[in-house]
Amino acid sequence: EEFDTYLIIRTPTGEQIDVDDYEGNTTLSLNEGTLPVSGWYEIRVTSFSPGETGSYLLEVTRG
Repeated sequence: EEFDTYLIIRTPTGEQIDVDDYEGNTTLSLNEGTLPVSGWYEIRVTSFSPGETGSYLLEVTRG
């Protein structure tokens, strides 16, 4: 079942990066590019609206 995806990324310094719709598609959230600092990141995959559920794929690559 599709749902409106939402990513929350916390950097090692505590900064929060919110990632919502990718190119107007509510079922895709994408953060491309280099993250601001080296270290451990917390990535939360959730839905834009509370209570929405569904399957998702999380892919993280190290460059």
